[in-house]
Amino acid sequence: MSSEVKLNVLVVDDEPFICESLIDLIEMAGGKAKSAANGVEALRMVMAESYDVVVTDVRMPNGNGIDFIKGIPAEIKSRMRIYLSSGFNDIDEASVQSLGIQGVLSKPFDFEIFMKKIFEGA
Repeated sequence: MSSEVKLNVLVVDDEPFICESLIDLIEMAGGKAKSAANGVEALRMVMAESYDVVVTDVRMPNGNGIDFIKGIPAEIKSRMRIYLSSGFNDIDEASVQSLGIQGVLSKPFDFEIFMKKIFEGA
């Protein structure tokens, strides 16, 4: 058994198939992953457990991605990389960087780019 610490990822999306698919990819690559169905649930999770990376959808019922990110305390946010995911082209990456977001991942996902960002931060 490896003593290496696994990358811990939180996937936030109201589409169960997206969560399941991304979790499978992350775990097949050696990471750990959990999911939340909305921003309210995700905020509870980041307050209770440490994550290295968070990928959150923007538009969700019961707490959208932007409100979720704004609700994360700065000391917690500073310990993780955060990516927004969206199927819409109305997210200006430069304007959301002030929220502590490292980038925007467009849906449908290019899984090679997704995995590179998650595991390498590139």
